[in-house]
Amino acid sequence: MNGAGGPSAADTRTVLLVPSETPDDEAVLTAMQTWVRSDAVTIASSGHFLTLQGSRIFWHHDRFAILAPADRLETLRNALLEAAWYDGELEGIERALGEAWPH
Repeated sequence: MNGAGGPSAADTRTVLLVPSETPDDEAVLTAMQTWVRSDAVTIASSGHFLTLQGSRIFWHHDRFAILAPADRLETLRNALLEAAWYDGELEGIERALGEAWPH
């Protein structure tokens, strides 16, 4: 959050939800991976992939793509956004410590 109480650009996450009962559709998985990596031009990492209880999750920096049964998408989205928020908070702490650390 920024000082005004609204989200800053660093707080913005983009999520692609793909409802599907077929988690092994290679064409869909490839399209999801391509979409997630499409903002990776300036970031060294190529992203991450996770299979969790039959769901497929790709993520990179602030973009997430989730393929799961429709009734599980909201729960997975909320869990990923919460984890991303904590990750952002930790990055802020690390940055503040680095700036305050005596050289």
